[in-house]
Amino acid sequence: MWLKRNIGFVIVVSLGLLVAGCSAKDEMDSAPSSYSGSAEPSGASATPTSTGASYSIPSRSIVLQANVSLRVDEVEVASRALSSKVASMGGYVSASTLGSLGSENPQARLEVRVPSAKFDKALEAIREVGTLLGLQITTEDVTGSLFDMEARLATLRATEESIRTLLGRPGNLDQTIAIREKLAQVRGEIEALAAQRKALSDSVTFSRIQIDLSQSAKAGYLASKDTNWLSESWASSVVGLSSVLREVGSGAVAIAVYSPLWLPPFAGLYWLVRRKRLQSASPAAEVQFRL
Repeated sequence: MWLKRNIGFVIVVSLGLLVAGCSAKDEMDSAPSSYSGSAEPSGASATPTSTGASYSIPSRSIVLQANVSLRVDEVEVASRALSSKVASMGGYVSASTLGSLGSENPQARLEVRVPSAKFDKALEAIREVGTLLGLQITTEDVTGSLFDMEARLATLRATEESIRTLLGRPGNLDQTIAIREKLAQVRGEIEALAAQRKALSDSVTFSRIQIDLSQSAKAGYLASKDTNWLSESWASSVVGLSSVLREVGSGAVAIAVYSPLWLPPFAGLYWLVRRKRLQSASPAAEVQFRL
């Protein structure tokens, strides 16, 4: 029944979506179909019109990432030096972790973001901080993904404009509610997709480098351990003696507590053995006396 009453509304909505899809397809066909083969990272850029339908991605978009392992003299000093070097290149530290600072082998992990155009320069600067133990570089071409997101955004924005046009036309309450719900759904899809595109574009613009720092035992730390061996040995011996005395005391207390259980049987056994010895010794004494 609702379909019969609102057949005109359904036809108008269908025609609006069809027109939006066709216009987005025409604009996709008119967009660049090839990209330069340059491997230089470049952030994808878009130039939307009032409806967001026109867009372009001028060059390939490459996501660069690296994992670096270094051995350094001082973990904390190296961490500060790396932060300063990254900041001087227009980058920043996105995460950092310091661990086991009071031990012989403290460690640290830094995750930094640097402009992709300075990726190689940043790696060279990082290697100057310590001794390189490992280096892994990965690249990912996301040009197609960005272009696909732009095309989907153009289609969604064209659909949004068509729905807004329908919303301005006269209609009953049910039609207005249905149009507003569809508009909210499309708007949510646009915002989610735009956020994904921005995150991916940021990954292209700023490369991620993870830096693992390790530190060997300090000479001063080992020397201090050698100097304090006497005091450490004395302390260890005192602790050991205390443990032994504590165990002996615990054993004595246990013996006293459980004496009602073991003392009578032990006393009885002792009396029987002694009596047997006395009985065996009496005949021998009588024979010797007779002789």
